[in-house]
Amino acid sequence: MECWGCGTRHAFYSIMNLDFLQAWHHNKLSFIVFPVLVYLWFKYVIREYKNVSSFFGQKRNHPQAI
Repeated sequence: MECWGCGTRHAFYSIMNLDFLQAWHHNKLSFIVFPVLVYLWFKYVIREYKNVSSFFGQKRNHPQAI
């Protein structure tokens, strides 16, 4: 039985360099895992961006001087 995690780092590196054949030889499972990880990362970045934007975009109610 082949280790499912072996060669994952090399496969991800190959995918990022658009060398899909080499990535396939390193780890076949990386073609499923890599897009999922990229999707989750973008989802996290967008959520954090919205949180920061809403924090700085809020109008604060300052007491008015009489």
